[in-house]
Amino acid sequence: MTCLSIPLLCQLMSLRLFHRLRGPLVMRSCVAALAVTAVAACSPRYDWREVSDAQGRFTASFPAKMAVQSRTISVDGHELTMNMRISDVADTVFAVGAVDVPADDATLREHVMQYLEEGLRRNAGGNASQLSSTPSANTAVLTTHDWAASGTVPHENVKRQWRARFVATRERVYQVIVLSKAAPPAAETDQFLAAFQPYGSLR
Repeated sequence: MTCLSIPLLCQLMSLRLFHRLRGPLVMRSCVAALAVTAVAACSPRYDWREVSDAQGRFTASFPAKMAVQSRTISVDGHELTMNMRISDVADTVFAVGAVDVPADDATLREHVMQYLEEGLRRNAGGNASQLSSTPSANTAVLTTHDWAASGTVPHENVKRQWRARFVATRERVYQVIVLSKAAPPAAETDQFLAAFQPYGSLR
């Protein structure tokens, strides 16, 4: 979207709509009205939609149309599939990844979470900090780790900032992440993280 400056918008408005009117009052009114219009027109548009993922067994709210991707990760000699739902608005990416793990392998589950968190540290050039580690009252969730990170992505020379939540259940480890060139938008980030919920019942 191309965002016109306020002076240009007012000039166009004066030429096309108010060519018979004169005086500073008209222009002051023009600027005041168009300032609101221009800010709204140039702001990112969030179109939230609820998603229930039967394969990953979670519900979430995404701010735009999603893409579905998958990749393989190797942890403790196990080749594991990470299924991801990803959407983006302007320069901000919102994503949920789910890795299936055997329900009876607590060690592998822990190592998968460590693998994902270490990946965040590497991508942030080591500039990542764990904000909290929270056992959950939800019987489906074992623990939740919240992270914040910022840094230059190795080999890309691009600065990024992250907010991330890593969630472990008996059968999956989830990565819920917001990635942006600047500070991730606070309200939308909080909404995205809060909306994510693994299914409450275990298979």
